[in-house]
Amino acid sequence: MSQITNEQEKLIDEFKSGNKDVFPLIIDNIKNSLYKTIYAILENRENTIEVLDEVIYIAYTQMQKLKHNEFFNTWITRIAINECRDFIKKNSKITYISEYDESASIKNTDDIAKILIEELKYEKREIVKLVLLNTKNIILKIIDISFGGTSSAFVEPKDILLEAIKIGAPKIIIAHNHPSGDPTPSLADFEITNRIEKAGQIMGI
Repeated sequence: MSQITNEQEKLIDEFKSGNKDVFPLIIDNIKNSLYKTIYAILENRENTIEVLDEVIYIAYTQMQKLKHNEFFNTWITRIAINECRDFIKKNSKITYISEYDESASIKNTDDIAKILIEELKYEKREIVKLVLLNTKNIILKIIDISFGGTSSAFVEPKDILLEAIKIGAPKIIIAHNHPSGDPTPSLADFEITNRIEKAGQIMGI
């Protein structure tokens, strides 16, 4: 999410100083972006409009708590994502039940490795696995998020985090195989992990 302009920052200052009339101008600068973010998660126009209205109301009533105006876009986007998560929880008719033993949570990397190695050990191409967990580290779902060649697989942080948001998973594990047999992480592995971690922190995942 891009930083706000000096003009937008001044409008937020005016709003905090009591000029509520500038609020529509503040929202107009980001409303389209918020709509796209919410729609990407909910995939329904009416639901998107409903959640967007709630996000705008929250922003109006809570903006005084925003400590740093320059982070307004990030702040309101996080509100939108949290509202999407709450909307999904309230309206979902699906109960996600782990296919795995619920008495055994994922306690360390060895636990998840035992599961994924069985699925990946004969693969000749790189596959990125997304493991969605609940608050007790029980597996809710495992998704093949990306398929690559023999030496790499492309993945976008937004694709990973959207899957987590859709089912309300507060924790995730990302893993992939190396068909070469060499488990040493590449520079690209470190870079994408850092990007996912930073995006996840913004979204509360």
